[in-house]
Amino acid sequence: VGFNDQTSMQDVLTSNTGATDWLGFDDGSRSLPSEVTGLTSSAWPYQQSANYYDALVYLGYGDQLNDLGVVQGGIGNGPGQTNITQVLSQLDNNNGELVDLSGSQGLNALNSEGMVPLGEEINRNLTTIGQSFSNTWAVNRRTAPLNWSHSLSLGNQTKLFGRPLGYIMGLQWGQNFNHYEGGEYGRYAGGSIQGDSLGLDRYYDDARTDATYKWNALLNLSYKLNEFNKVSLMAMPNMSGTSSTRLQDGVNPRDTDAFQQQITHRYEGRELNIFQARGEHFLPATDAKIRWTASHSQGTLNTPDLRVFFNNYQEETLTFADQATFHGPDGQYNMDDLEDVIDDLVDDGAIPADWGSDLDLVIEEINNEGTFTLDHIDVPTEVDTTYSVNQSLYPSPTRYFRELQENRTDVKVHFEQPIETTWAEDFKFSAGASFVRTTRQHQENQFGFEATNANLLNEVDGDLDAYFSADNFVVNPNGGSNGYLTTVLLTDLVNTDDAYMNVWGGYGMLDVRKSERLSGNVGLRVESADMSIRSRKIDMVDNLTPEQIDALQGGLNELDFMPSMNLTYTLGELDAIKMTNLRFAYSRTIARPVFREKAPFRSFNFEWLETLKGNPDLQETTIDNIDLRLERYPNLGEVLSASIFYKRFTDPIEQTSVLAAVNTEYTWSNIPYANVYGLEFEGRKQLGSISPALDNFSLTGNVTFIKSEARIWDEELEVIRATDPNHPDTRPLFGQSPYIVNAMLNYQGDSAKFNAAVAFNVQGDKLLLVTEGGAPDIYQRPTPALDFNVSQRFGENFSLRFRARNLLNPLDRKTYTFQGVDYNWLANTQGRTFSLSLSYTL
Repeated sequence: VGFNDQTSMQDVLTSNTGATDWLGFDDGSRSLPSEVTGLTSSAWPYQQSANYYDALVYLGYGDQLNDLGVVQGGIGNGPGQTNITQVLSQLDNNNGELVDLSGSQGLNALNSEGMVPLGEEINRNLTTIGQSFSNTWAVNRRTAPLNWSHSLSLGNQTKLFGRPLGYIMGLQWGQNFNHYEGGEYGRYAGGSIQGDSLGLDRYYDDARTDATYKWNALLNLSYKLNEFNKVSLMAMPNMSGTSSTRLQDGVNPRDTDAFQQQITHRYEGRELNIFQARGEHFLPATDAKIRWTASHSQGTLNTPDLRVFFNNYQEETLTFADQATFHGPDGQYNMDDLEDVIDDLVDDGAIPADWGSDLDLVIEEINNEGTFTLDHIDVPTEVDTTYSVNQSLYPSPTRYFRELQENRTDVKVHFEQPIETTWAEDFKFSAGASFVRTTRQHQENQFGFEATNANLLNEVDGDLDAYFSADNFVVNPNGGSNGYLTTVLLTDLVNTDDAYMNVWGGYGMLDVRKSERLSGNVGLRVESADMSIRSRKIDMVDNLTPEQIDALQGGLNELDFMPSMNLTYTLGELDAIKMTNLRFAYSRTIARPVFREKAPFRSFNFEWLETLKGNPDLQETTIDNIDLRLERYPNLGEVLSASIFYKRFTDPIEQTSVLAAVNTEYTWSNIPYANVYGLEFEGRKQLGSISPALDNFSLTGNVTFIKSEARIWDEELEVIRATDPNHPDTRPLFGQSPYIVNAMLNYQGDSAKFNAAVAFNVQGDKLLLVTEGGAPDIYQRPTPALDFNVSQRFGENFSLRFRARNLLNPLDRKTYTFQGVDYNWLANTQGRTFSLSLSYTL
């Protein structure tokens, strides 16, 4: 059971829930309505207005219109048209069988009995679509429960056909709530070298609640065929569902002086099923070993009904001076008592007509007048809030329905063969091959809800349940009401895509122990990568130009050679426990972009509340690593080491803003190269050597200092230097901290039944986002973490554990820095978490 001091048992945000949320999956209540499933833009109903001719036909006057020679489009005031009043004067209601359209009220009757119901009828499909979506926009409140988790595992070994069969089975379920209020969300425009501050674009107070339910299971079987061969099978299903609600309230001075709110609801369901087979084989004739693994995973990320709603509001304090109460040393008076005095003061100009706005002046002038002596005045007030949805400033209310399926097949085989030789103590040859295929299908549907009246939200006093009620989805441009909501299909085929990546690999390696002092290995890995990502718009839309087709697909086709070498030399005295090693290592690795980074579509990102855009031209990154390490093992379980390292990145990937975008967008891009230099110190020490009183204590830690330089493109550098002429041609590498500190103090009881540990971690500023142009880049600021845990075993079966996490509860800040001042891009705290667990083992 767990308790978070800013979430558990607190009043938190919540949205609609489903009957199976506690099992980690949606019950279907958030699914895309059947009324819109499969509808394309060509089949989508659009808003229609009734005309006089259709209304008359609707009321049964079609034959009479034919007799009069009036046809569709023939009623109006244009050339060749007949005026509606003239038409009505020639119609006969068949002795009351039809609606009477004669006389001065005929046109009103035509509107109320014909135009209005017909307008509703011809838009019924669009009305049905709007009403098919659940009314789940409002932000509600609830008390957050404690965090819980339960787990059960069973393992043993038995016999099958006379051979050992081991098995492990496990099942785990848990719920976790996280909440914060008082967070900050800020967006700022670029400054200049002459300016002393950044211009504010948007600033919101930020509140968010995440409710997560998850479960997983495990079945692992291991069977020993004989003394040389063993095979294993594993299946592990995982499922989780997170319901998130976010409420932001603030200002957007770039667009309006009114306050602005953004409400966002998201449910994200994740399912991952992993199946794996593996084997280990020993060939006694040659002492060779073969290991192989074959796995297949099926992953689904389902985001049904992500909802985003913007609105503005303004608050005005109204004063009711005519209901004022006046207080003085001689008693209390009402407005009737002082009305004449106040009217005279207003007429004389001593106090303003709206005197309720300056009570101190009123008290002073009344006391000077002399009839009454007052101490203070109570004037009733009321805050009047006006709401609006301004679709010219931000998107209309929007719902997203997304589904991502990603499957991965991974096959590996490893072979190693000892080789006898006279020139080395040990010599071994290893080789292997691998194949990894990943496929993905992504689909997104998007719908907007546009109001015909910007004040429709104000008509219901900002009540979202009333705003999105079924009545407000009755589409009728002839209805003459206060307005309604019409559903718009915003789905862009660009955002639906298929992708795959095949990676074939092979390697060879030689391991050599030349002597007791010198050992090492050298190897080469070769990989061929073939990636393709393609928008379905290419196949579903005709007449696309070659340039448009290129922008809707991306891929990689690379052949990479990755050499590696490791050397270890033992210095000083040869001792199995106390030794000193000098290690040198070189390797080349490849970092390939993932599908999301290369996908040629835009999507709304819930974490940043911004639009992310993939880059089909993104290239893989090549990394050359060199490391030199000196390590000393003074005693059993102890180590002291110092390392220096260098990394060269070719075509590293950064996350950047899109300079040419009309609205804020972020994407991924390559830069020419980056260099990383580092120094690391690591130690693990039993403190009993310092004092016998510390026999049960040990201290582990490492400190890393890093300098990184990433080359900026010349075109971008020119834009930066327009506002910062002295900016260097490099910046820190994306995601690289200048220092990392880890430390842990551990206490182990003499009986090994009691254990306690304190752990600390902190990393320096990390480049989070490159803002191309004049605005400063965004950095993740240090968020030091201090954790504590203690455990105690009771008897042979029970153990009790207490954990305290994030004890410092630092402000998690992502900021711009300009002229020495930090501006929050995102900031919040996560709270301290305390948990207690009880375990029973047979």
